[in-house]
Amino acid sequence: MTQRATDNFQRADGAIGSNWGSTTSFNTPVIVSHEARCASGDSIDAGTTELGGTWPANQYSEITVGSVVGTVTDEGVGATVRGVFSGNLTMYITQSNTHETRLYKVVAGAYTQLGSDGPSVATGDVIRLTANGTSITVTKNGTSIISVTDSSVTTGTPGIWTTNAGGRGSISLWAGGDLTSGASIAVLASALNQYQ
Repeated sequence: MTQRATDNFQRADGAIGSNWGSTTSFNTPVIVSHEARCASGDSIDAGTTELGGTWPANQYSEITVGSVVGTVTDEGVGATVRGVFSGNLTMYITQSNTHETRLYKVVAGAYTQLGSDGPSVATGDVIRLTANGTSITVTKNGTSIISVTDSSVTTGTPGIWTTNAGGRGSISLWAGGDLTSGASIAVLASALNQYQ
C-alpha cells in the first residue's frame, strides 16, 4: 500500500486549491478554519483529486473527521474512491455523522446504499474507503465496519464528500493511495503550501 497524496488543509479560508476539482453537478469543498467542508449555500460538494497521471483502480481514500460532525441522518462527510471527474457522477462514497456511517455506489447520478449502516463517528475518527477489485470496504479507526462486493465502478480518482445539513461536517485530514507499491504522484499538503 502506497500513499500517493495527502492534504491537511492548513491554509487560508476559501478555495480548497488547484489540485482539487469538483465532480459533475457539484461544487468543490472549501476550507474553513483549516478544515474542508461544504461551501455555504451548497447542499452537497464533492472534491476529486486532480493530480495529473493515472490512479490505479485499486485505491483507498481516508478522511479524519474534523471539529464539526454532522448531526442529520444520511448526511455528513466521507471519502470517495473511483470518482469520475467529468460526465455523469459515478463513484463509491462514504457518509458519516453522529447517527451512522453509510456506503453508497453512485452510477450515472443514481445512488444505491451498499451493505448495512455502520457506527456513528466523532471528531478525530479516521474513516477509510478501499476499493480492491470488486471488494469495497469501509474501516473506522482501522476496524472494518462495512464490507461488500460490487463491480459497478471500476476506475477513477479518490477524493472527499461533504454535505451541509447538521452543521456542515468537516474534514481535518485527507489521504489517498494505491494498494501496491510505487512512486508518489504528489503530496497535496506540500504542493499547496503556497496558499497559506
